[in-house]
Amino acid sequence: MSRVLVLYLDIYGVLNAHKILPNGYCTIEPEYRDRLNRILHELPDVRIVLSSAWRYLVHGGSMTVRGLSNLMMSHGVDLYCADEGMTKSRLVAVTDSDEFTRREFGDGIDSLQLRVEQILADVRREGIGRWLAVDDLALPLPSDRFVRTCGETGLTDADVDEIIRRFKAMPEDAEDAEDE
Repeated sequence: MSRVLVLYLDIYGVLNAHKILPNGYCTIEPEYRDRLNRILHELPDVRIVLSSAWRYLVHGGSMTVRGLSNLMMSHGVDLYCADEGMTKSRLVAVTDSDEFTRREFGDGIDSLQLRVEQILADVRREGIGRWLAVDDLALPLPSDRFVRTCGETGLTDADVDEIIRRFKAMPEDAEDAEDE
């Protein structure tokens, strides 16, 4: 079984506190970035799949996953894999678009369940056994697979401690959430 751990990462309310800049955009806040970097430093096998609306930079054709990785690194996120000679990014993918998921589940699916289905589709498609999702939304995921942040305070030290603890406690042969 792979040592790889996958973190499904939201940005709004996790790496920022929904604070809008004068240009209408939100940024990655340094204190929250540093907390994400702590996860990346303490767990070198963690890979990130972006479940945030930022994934639309890829889905909309503005950039590739590699470009999005470079954008996040320009905000100070330490995404390079030390064991890969600092040449490979730990941001490996983005979840499916809402439009793609609605084709499968219909227009009646609510936004929270939509995000859950996107995460679970990636888990199934990629055969991922060791994963967690972090989001400020109340996603209806199994509680052992989900860490909810407060949108007003973003990723806290306690959240980081919990993420690290849960990943370290996962057996290498962990099954995906649908098999539990």
